[in-house]
Amino acid sequence: MPFEDANCDGLVRLFNTTSKAELEKYCRDFVLRHTDLAMLIMIVKTGGLDAYRYASHFDDKVPAHLHPTDEERAAIGKSEIGQPLPEKAKKAMSKISQLFVERKHFCAHLFYTLGGQYWFLFYFDQRDLTERNNHWKHGPHVHLISHHWPNLQVDEVWQRMQRGDAKFTNKLHLRYERV
Repeated sequence: MPFEDANCDGLVRLFNTTSKAELEKYCRDFVLRHTDLAMLIMIVKTGGLDAYRYASHFDDKVPAHLHPTDEERAAIGKSEIGQPLPEKAKKAMSKISQLFVERKHFCAHLFYTLGGQYWFLFYFDQRDLTERNNHWKHGPHVHLISHHWPNLQVDEVWQRMQRGDAKFTNKLHLRYERV
């Protein structure tokens, strides 16, 4: 779907909720489309929603045990075409293959007003956006928390995000569509 077809009305309505209960009710049927989120980011970054600012955080976490050693990488380079891989090269290839299973690409998109009175944080990793083996019963989704959570302040939340701590209780799940 081209950006010309993006429709940010649903996100603006989400931003205009006045309570956590209203936000929860609205989000039950809301579907976040990636084109709408991308368009909203561009609108806010160019000053289209005067009150709001935008910040993002991206993190690629690869478990340490999956980094091939120098010796294992060298073994791949020394491998001869048509010959069986040496054990060290096999081990490196196994680690590289497992990277695609265990790595975590994390994204956070924060929309906030100066002073932090109003804010919305959308966050997810690549596994949240997949149809298969999704941890949420409704499938692909994005997590959401906001100023409607009484014990959360935007500065603290953003610091936690940057440290890689995205464990928030009572976060909302928004259905997500890549259209």
